[in-house]
Amino acid sequence: MVTGSRAFFLLLPSLSAAMSIIILLSVPSGYFSGDVMTYVTLGKEVVGNGFAIPATNAIHYPGSIWVYPPVIPEISAFLILLSPAGAIYMITAFSILVVALASIPVYLLARNLFGKDSGAIAGLAYAFYFPSLYEETWGGIPQLFSFLLILSLLALMTSPQSSHTWRRIAFISAISFVIPFVHDLTSIVLLLSLMLSLIASLVLKERTSRVPLFTAVSILSMAAGVAIWYVPRLWWVIDSAFPGHNPVYQSLIGTLPQASGRGSISLSLYSLQQPSGILSDLQFGWIPIILAFSIAVIAALALLKRDHRTLFAGLILVPFFLMLYNASDPVLFARFSYFIYLYSFVLFSPFLLEAARYIARGLSRPWEPAKIAIPILLSVALISGAFGGMAFESSSHSYYGLIGGNESNNTDAYRVSNFLAGVYTNGTVAATGQIGFLLMGDYGIPVIEYQPLNFLTQPVEWQESAAAYTLIYDPAGNISFTQQLITEFSVTFVVIQDSSNVPVPGFYHLAFQTGYYDLYRV
Repeated sequence: MVTGSRAFFLLLPSLSAAMSIIILLSVPSGYFSGDVMTYVTLGKEVVGNGFAIPATNAIHYPGSIWVYPPVIPEISAFLILLSPAGAIYMITAFSILVVALASIPVYLLARNLFGKDSGAIAGLAYAFYFPSLYEETWGGIPQLFSFLLILSLLALMTSPQSSHTWRRIAFISAISFVIPFVHDLTSIVLLLSLMLSLIASLVLKERTSRVPLFTAVSILSMAAGVAIWYVPRLWWVIDSAFPGHNPVYQSLIGTLPQASGRGSISLSLYSLQQPSGILSDLQFGWIPIILAFSIAVIAALALLKRDHRTLFAGLILVPFFLMLYNASDPVLFARFSYFIYLYSFVLFSPFLLEAARYIARGLSRPWEPAKIAIPILLSVALISGAFGGMAFESSSHSYYGLIGGNESNNTDAYRVSNFLAGVYTNGTVAATGQIGFLLMGDYGIPVIEYQPLNFLTQPVEWQESAAAYTLIYDPAGNISFTQQLITEFSVTFVVIQDSSNVPVPGFYHLAFQTGYYDLYRV
């Protein structure tokens, strides 16, 4: 059949890449912003350090300890070395390639669990829909690469082939060991998930399958990687998971209400509309989709063999309970849901296959409105699920979004940045998120950047963000404190956006002005 051919393996990533490119081209003017610039910045730091991982950051939150797993920064550094001017495009192209290639292990995994036809439909669903989830990761390239590794790992673990067991163990061990060096959140969630699956398989005495063996091998290899990279950064791990225990966070959270709001459970639930895609632009129209999704996951688990059911139950339950633990944090709440959505393309494949067959049977019948109404409705639902989700993500909550929803603001950001690059000699720049990313990534200028505190994970980052907030939004409120922050963080320029209502002290000297930004030398 064509679904098992090399041509089909080429078709899947081609469709996925095409969908991603369509999304990117739909908002080209918002290209520079967001996390993708973070990895351009980190790549520049790696290049500047002779391709060795530095102990502390010099550009991105300068002075903070380097905590980012090294694989993606090293890849970024290599791409920057190939083309310094085109780094952002090459890194984005790399992320598109990673997402596209992931459609192949989706096919293989669904084929292992439900058969070749289900694998084909899962791969196609992933290729058409996943760009929406790709946009939702805000350029989180490490998470995207980790998804590719997870899917490949699970495809190896569930393969029915009985030969080459030792070779398969070697591949499982290698992939598992690498994941902690790619993405922190993914490695912790996956490690906990596999541990729960293994414990359940031991309790249920599943001894006739190799899946528990492969799970144990993966846990040991991943634990070794986690120990090597994260144990030396243990305090960062603790601060990241429990920031409230840290006195620095506690001292700042009360003084920066705009910077440290944690959201609410209702806001977290609303955040699920973004990866769900279907009906996402309708007020709470996505709730039936989430309910149907939950029911379908349970039904799909019932179709699996016992060892596979145990494996996927652990993979789904851990991120689900982590979502509940972080129910008041919409960012983490949505992030944990990505892991569940990741497996949905596999678990839903038998139902998608039956829907596709039903549609095919309906369309092959003579024209009878009553008989073809349901197939037509199913077709519309599938199309709206894919393209509706992509349309939603191309215009909201994406690192390709426009600054302030205005294209001219992006032009102003480049104008200010170009001017600043021409006059900058030393020190740091205080700026907000979007233009801060641009200054760090495109120009390599160190920035103390204002971001909400719950987006950050280190005391130094919290302090720098709080300082940037004061210098940008309230520099005249306490002039002596403003001067102290300028000295403490070696600030030489401050970028204030939409500054008509921001009083500035006399030592803020206007150096450049656009319709949206004012650049001050201090």
